Amino acid sequence: MNIDSLRKILNRLGIKYGRPKNKKDKYGRPIQWFDFNCPIAPYLHESGRDSRPSAGAVAAEGSNSSWSCHTCKSSGRITSLIRQIEQFRGVHYPGLMREAEEADMGVPMSEDFGKFEDGLPVETPL
Repeated sequence: MNIDSLRKILNRLGIKYGRPKNKKDKYGRPIQWFDFNCPIAPYLHESGRDSRPSAGAVAAEGSNSSWSCHTCKSSGRITSLIRQIEQFRGVHYPGLMREAEEADMGVPMSEDFGKFEDGLPVETPL
């Protein structure tokens, strides 16, 4: 998932993140790490809050997204974060899961995913 796709998804989730840090993954490939307060801290952290950023997400061109929290030990792809936020907050982000999956697969993200939610027209046989 590239940096622009990750920023767009984090913004839609309402996650405030810091300036990306340039790092390398375990294979020496360049990645960008975004620090943020754990968005599921109210539900999983013992204190119910995250007073300093203990979570973050990775943007790496041509690679799947990932996120992790050092405090509650939650981690996974960005799609797992979306599911957890939807479940805990009781909200739904239409089309966001598809955006994240397509960004991980390297498919360009559409500006308006609402159009996909409506379905495709079906041709009727003559």
